[in-house]
Formats: sequence, structure tokens, C-alpha cells
Amino acid sequence: MPLKLKLAPGEKIVVNGAVMTNGHHGAVLTINNHASIMREGHILQEDDTDTPTKRVYFMVQTMLLSPPPTEDQFSIFHVGMKDLRECYRRPITIGLLDDTDTQVASGNYYKALAALRKLIDYEAQLLRLEAPSWRRQPRMTLPASSPRVAEHPEDFMPPTHVGGPETNGASMF
Repeated sequence: MPLKLKLAPGEKIVVNGAVMTNGHHGAVLTINNHASIMREGHILQEDDTDTPTKRVYFMVQTMLLSPPPTEDQFSIFHVGMKDLRECYRRPITIGLLDDTDTQVASGNYYKALAALRKLIDYEAQLLRLEAPSWRRQPRMTLPASSPRVAEHPEDFMPPTHVGGPETNGASMF
């Protein structure tokens, strides 16, 4: 089944590692075969990997945009996931981590990124950070009665070790 992308004027996408920019008018693209695709609004720049979950997201993004993934990338991913499993305690967050692991093991990197985006939004709430600037809208919110990190720090415990991805430092855009 083909993938249809509706692009806003000037919107950027990455297709198989190539950055493409839409012109001055909206457009609809139909992708008829397999391709590694990310929208500009979902791409995290390396300079913005300032939390444990963002570092894991960036590694999965690298796997998606620079196939095939290397053993070093998988190793960094697994260390990061181990660190996140030490941080997150709630069943919903553990479920998102399980989904991420399953999707990466199956080569479904885009679906893994979708689960990690939810965790990044949640992490920002727990750490009382601004919503990620590279994201358009939060995808997961805490219920009004949920505790915050200042009240219950056991909801999110920082890892003792967080390995950052090694890349060439180049910006995607």
C-alpha cells in the first residue's frame, strides 16, 4: 500500500538520507515502494540530545536514516535502553520501552521513534522542561492527578551512565 505524504509549503523531509524541501505550495507525494522517510518536525538534531530518552531517539533516527545499522549503533542503542529501563518505573512507560525494543528488533525504526516521542514528551513533563522545540505538539500528557518529579522522584531516576551516540556532528538540516 503506497504512503501518501501531504507537505506544507517549505516543509522538509528526508528520504533515504537525502534532504528534500517542498516549494512554495502544498504538495502530496505518493511513495510506492519502501523508503526511509522522516518529516522535518520529527527530526532531532544531535545538539538537542540533552536527555537520556532523546539520546536513544537520536540513535534510532540514525539507524533509520543511515541504513543498514551498524553493530556500534545497536550497542549504543542497547546501552541507552538499559539506562532508560533504570529510569522509568510506570507500566505505561515500560510498555513504550518494550514496544521500542520490539520495533527496533524488527527493523521498524519509524514505529520505534513514535514510541520514543511519547516518552520524550513524558520525560519533559517529569523533568519540568519546556516541550521539545523540535516537536510540534506533545503526544502524551500526564493525568491531572499524576505526581511530578519534585513530589515523587522515584517516577524518573536518572541513570548512573548514559552513553551518547557517536556521530560526525553534522546537522540534518
